[in-house]
Amino acid sequence: MSMRGLDNEFLFALRTPGAKRSQRELNVIYSRLHRLEILSGLKEQNLRDLCSQVRYESYNENDTIYRKDDPCHCWYVLMSGSVFIQGSMFLPYQWYVSTSILILIMHETT
Repeated sequence: MSMRGLDNEFLFALRTPGAKRSQRELNVIYSRLHRLEILSGLKEQNLRDLCSQVRYESYNENDTIYRKDDPCHCWYVLMSGSVFIQGSMFLPYQWYVSTSILILIMHETT
């Protein structure tokens, strides 16, 4: 494991544009997302479809990525770091925590 607890293969797969991902990269992403409790209710095919749409984003400490009343076009899964929402701090589930970097997966809605 590297990148603060995330393996290089997973990060490489997330950085590859969805339409260009190999079956192996899609399987790597699936195996990681499958472990997330928030996604546990999805049917296998729905989660596999999601694997071609997620992407990696990194933000610096104190960056604003969303403001109240902004239209919602995506959702985020916090992989490391922390996020403050209305005075509450949220930490990632089952990943290394760092206060200096947020590694996010973003899913575009259609």
